[in-house]
Amino acid sequence: MGLVAGSASPVGLKGIMVVADDSVKSGSNFVAGGNKPDTHIKNVNIPRDFKADIVTDIALAQAGDCCTKCGTKFVAVRGIEVGHIFCTGNGLQR
Repeated sequence: MGLVAGSASPVGLKGIMVVADDSVKSGSNFVAGGNKPDTHIKNVNIPRDFKADIVTDIALAQAGDCCTKCGTKFVAVRGIEVGHIFCTGNGLQR
């Protein structure tokens, strides 16, 4: 299908179902894989650069959602942040 681990994206792909998180509708100018080893593309936008067959919430699990492997329901507990990623000034956006 032209997918390359670490650099995969739906940009330019044909014949494969594309499922996107609904956050793509509120964001713009994403960085996406270039479907070539160690290649990425800046300023990728939906629907200009790729189409999604399904756009839904796939990024955020919530309490009560079921595990897709074992069926156990998720629980929510309070926690603390133990790490953070900061922009290094290279202009890449998440």
